Amino acid sequence: MTLPIPDEPDEPDPGLTPVEGLSTAEIEAFLTEAETSLAQLRAELQQRRLRDELDAHIPATDLTEARGRWQQFADYLRQITQGRPPR
Repeated sequence: MTLPIPDEPDEPDPGLTPVEGLSTAEIEAFLTEAETSLAQLRAELQQRRLRDELDAHIPATDLTEARGRWQQFADYLRQITQGRPPR
C-alpha cells in the first residue's frame, strides 16, 4: 500500500501526534512503551527461532546491527527530549 505524499512537506501526518506538542514525560512514556514492545518482540522471535531453526538463515551480525540501530535511535530521542545535543 502506497501512502499519498502530502502537498506540503510540513503538513503533519494525520495518524501521528506531532512531537512538538508532546511533553517530555509523554515522549519518555512513548519511548518506554516502544522499548518494552521491542523486548517482547525479541523474546517472541527468539522462541520462534528456537522452534523453527530460523537462525540458520539469518546471520547473527544482521540481528545485532538491527538491535544496535534501534538502541541508537532511542538514545537519540532521549537526548533531544533532555535538551542535550545529539551525538
